[in-house]
Amino acid sequence: MAPGFGSSALRSPKVWIGGAAVTDLLARLPEDVLVPLISLVGGAVGPASVAAATTWLLFAMVFYTFAPLVYTYLDWLPSEARGFRLLFAASAVSAGLLFEFAEGARLTAGIGALMIASAGAVLWYLSRVRGWSLFDPEGRGVEVLQLVSPHQDVSAELRADFAREGLVGVAGRAAYLAALGVLLVFPVFLAGVVSQLFVYAYPLPDLLFLGWAVVAAVSPRLTIGPSRGQVLDVEFDLERYLLDSLENASRSVQGLFLTTFVVLGAFIAAGYLFFAVTLGSQVAGPALALLGGPILGLGLDAWVTLWNLVGLVAMLGFAGGFFLWLWVRELQRLPHFLDVWEGRATAEGEPIARPAGFVALPLATVVASAAYAFGVPAAGISPVEYGFALCWPLLLGLGWWVANHSGESQPLTHENLWIAVGLYAETVSVWFLARTLTVATAGGSPSVWALFESANLPIVLGFITVFPTLLPYVSRYEDRDVKGRSYALVWFLLAVAGLAVLTARIATDPVRFQLRLLAGAAIFGGLALALVRRRGL
Repeated sequence: MAPGFGSSALRSPKVWIGGAAVTDLLARLPEDVLVPLISLVGGAVGPASVAAATTWLLFAMVFYTFAPLVYTYLDWLPSEARGFRLLFAASAVSAGLLFEFAEGARLTAGIGALMIASAGAVLWYLSRVRGWSLFDPEGRGVEVLQLVSPHQDVSAELRADFAREGLVGVAGRAAYLAALGVLLVFPVFLAGVVSQLFVYAYPLPDLLFLGWAVVAAVSPRLTIGPSRGQVLDVEFDLERYLLDSLENASRSVQGLFLTTFVVLGAFIAAGYLFFAVTLGSQVAGPALALLGGPILGLGLDAWVTLWNLVGLVAMLGFAGGFFLWLWVRELQRLPHFLDVWEGRATAEGEPIARPAGFVALPLATVVASAAYAFGVPAAGISPVEYGFALCWPLLLGLGWWVANHSGESQPLTHENLWIAVGLYAETVSVWFLARTLTVATAGGSPSVWALFESANLPIVLGFITVFPTLLPYVSRYEDRDVKGRSYALVWFLLAVAGLAVLTARIATDPVRFQLRLLAGAAIFGGLALALVRRRGL
């Protein structure tokens, strides 16, 4: 037995006193501090299963703590109540785990099942525990739909629907409950996407949340006032900021789609960062091998190769960082645009500016990186590699200039289109880079034309982006109550169904399956809406 670990040492009073002191110290720590500490320690010294468990425990704490911020616009929702927070945290963690481990048809089925289960649980909680009368035309459930449709008298429409008997009345009530449930739990799935963003960034979220929790715990001792307000007002925590921004998803259909777009854009940006870190760990070995020999004996080609390896990692990391910065700024501009779109005045201050050039600079870094990937397989050092060696420091310097010259705010009139185009361009850039690396590493002499032999994904992505972008415009066009416009949304849904069927023919699974589901839902929704319009229901 090793010295100092014998039975006599274990019987020492000092050991028991020390152990009791450590246990008492841990017991006195607030859970906000204890959970990220456990996550960091578990990830550092424990196996992968322990790291995963402690990370998801941290996410559960984050979702539970910040749930009220997600529903800021729904003042009457009991988002501060413990039961509601537990439901939100459990559903959000389930969504994150679903995105982490499921794929293809299983992911689609899992999303549907979780949507139904979460909506049912929330509606049951509001009805049975909080005493909501869900079918009261003047009740709080109706107020949720009224917030999303401020230009319609939702209460009057539902009063007429609830008064109908037979199958039509049952269908009206079911549609109302489905709409209410989806609106209440849709932020759950966005929170799940946010969790995936931070899974790629471990241990950054643990450190950020730990810093937030320590400041929140210490600040009441330094200042006078209620600690809860100080906890929620700490502005530097990124998890808090992203979850707070999800409140825009519950204020209108436009807000729901645009918040989803921005969150997806931030998630893709995190993917770029993850790829840069992974690539950096892989090229570190060859780079150190080059430096392991006599440095003075390295030729120009070796130095160019080493310089370009560093540049490739830096460029991809810059693309991810710039995209993430861009989407954070769009989150700050989004409430101002939604105020203009909805005719409200909820946002404070002036809107922040979009980055100069928008997505042009990170796209340029991706194209330059792809060009370098094509140049590497050539024998010797190609002109492309020399060009990349000169290009990448200039692009990073230009990025620094853009970051310091994006002060003047732009008009908000078409911010939704900027967001949609930015997401599409970012997503296509991922496809382009992946396709480039595939062709460049396939062996033989890579051909530029081979990149576009399988260009079906950009077409599919274009359709998926355009559909939710145009839907709010069609809905607003129809709401103007001009003769001949009452069927605009019907024709739009039927057109979406037709385009989804055509797009599914060139898509691959699992997107093909999801497009077919969309086509079926659009046909059903279009025909049902046509029946409602026809009979004046």
